[in-house]
Amino acid sequence: MRIEHSGIGIKRIRIANLPPEVPEGLIRTALAQYGEIRSIQEETCSNAYRYPAANGIKIISIALKKHIPSYTIIASNRVLISYEGQPLTCYNCNATDHVFQSCPKRLEKARGRKNEQAATWSQVAKHERSNT
Repeated sequence: MRIEHSGIGIKRIRIANLPPEVPEGLIRTALAQYGEIRSIQEETCSNAYRYPAANGIKIISIALKKHIPSYTIIASNRVLISYEGQPLTCYNCNATDHVFQSCPKRLEKARGRKNEQAATWSQVAKHERSNT
């Protein structure tokens, strides 16, 4: 019988949107704060093909100490991370109490842009008529 350190347990996480040329060392460094990485593999297309072909998704076996946000930066690339039991996080700020559509930071930025919105063509035409 094998006894594991206390934590969330061993999970198989999937990483999408990571270019294939990113070395395993950078992935290990980026995810080390979340737990001990056991293995990194390339996910392949279905067995219906004659030869296995990588589909661009990395499968990582990791003994999690703490949950990983759904989106994180690895080697200057914003990647999607998913695994069973992962709490949902906001795409914008990685908080767990809301999703992107109701993100306070996003809504605050949108309100600021709305106030700084450029004039429409009808507003420009009215302004020109009033100045002549």
